[in-house]
Amino acid sequence: MDLQVALSFSSGIDVATRYLDLAGVLACAILGGAVSRTLGFDLFGFLVVGIISGLGGGIIRDVLLQHGTPIALTDYAYLP
Repeated sequence: MDLQVALSFSSGIDVATRYLDLAGVLACAILGGAVSRTLGFDLFGFLVVGIISGLGGGIIRDVLLQHGTPIALTDYAYLP
C-alpha cells in the first residue's frame, strides 16, 4: 500500500512539474510576442520571437544541466 501511495505521489509531482513548465513556456512566449508587437514585427517575426523566447530558456536550462536531449525538442506539447 505504501508503494502505491509513493508512486502516485511521484506521478502527481511529475504532472504538476510538467504543467508548471508548460505555463512558464507560455508566459515567455506571450512576453516575446508582446515585445515583437511593440517593435512592429510582421507575423513571421512575431512567431519567431515568440517561439525563441518561449522555448529558448528551457533549452538553455536543459543543456546547461546536461540532462540529455532538451525536453522541448522531444515533447510535442511544447511547440503549440
